[in-house]
Amino acid sequence: MARLVLLCVALAGCLRSTEYECNSVDQCVAGGDQGVCETTGYCSFTDASCPSGRRYGTLSGPFAAQCVEDSDGDQDDDGVADAADNCPAIANGDQHNEDRDRFGDKCDPCPPVMDDNPADGDDDGVADACDPRPMMGGDRIAVFEGFGAGIPTGWVQGGNGEWLQMGDDLTTHPPDTGGPAFSALSITTNAQTGNETSSGAMTVESIDAVQNSGVSINTNSAGQSAIICFVVRDQQGDNLTVSDFQSDTSMPFALVAAPYRIDLRRDGTMYSCTGDQSGTGATVEGTFPLVNSPYARGISAFGLAARFHWFMVVEN
Repeated sequence: MARLVLLCVALAGCLRSTEYECNSVDQCVAGGDQGVCETTGYCSFTDASCPSGRRYGTLSGPFAAQCVEDSDGDQDDDGVADAADNCPAIANGDQHNEDRDRFGDKCDPCPPVMDDNPADGDDDGVADACDPRPMMGGDRIAVFEGFGAGIPTGWVQGGNGEWLQMGDDLTTHPPDTGGPAFSALSITTNAQTGNETSSGAMTVESIDAVQNSGVSINTNSAGQSAIICFVVRDQQGDNLTVSDFQSDTSMPFALVAAPYRIDLRRDGTMYSCTGDQSGTGATVEGTFPLVNSPYARGISAFGLAARFHWFMVVEN
């Protein structure tokens, strides 16, 4: 609709007598520029000639083409002016933007995939590129961390390895005492009975152990119990494995110093583990009892050095 506004300005023969109201910031995009859905219910766009830095669009009813009267120009009160805010309606003072598109992580319908106009076939607020069920509504992004501020608040460390921030990533390395490292990070949340997909992107930088090394996505942690989806090197060789440490399902999959994406999908008690290494992918499945208390999701690395780029949970 915003594009129609621009078209009507450009063409003298374009006639439109109606006004256009908005109810979300996603409806206020013109020529690739992100506008603001004002509290009046009309779109405004950046205009340095206005004291507030914003001017209403030409179809904004009684406010059309007028400067927005706004004392602070910060509708979400996060300390960042709306004209510069990558999530003007959701507080995100850190402005973290994992994929560097026009959306900040807090309001991005798919935070790890750069797309200024992402498709959302089922209109559930999760873009198709991040939606495990792109044609079935009801999904939501429950957790996203880009690790731009280090270990996220509320996350718990485990193991003997060290976590360090490096740019927008978290890195894990062997302990100072030497020997293979085991490094884990997890966040405890409310118990879940629906379906979900936990995903993460990481880069294996070096492999320290001949055996017993790998990277993983974990869910349903309860004490020492967990469902784990990992690329692992052990006495059986290199494999993609889904396991509850009592039984597992595996298939050959190379563990090398390279980027990986790992997805752990849960449908009831059925788990599918998908690994992708530079476009080479594989999936294994297993059925395991569901453990709900305490309920956690997280990442881990053992016997190697790795950089973790992001972690996400989509629930439905």
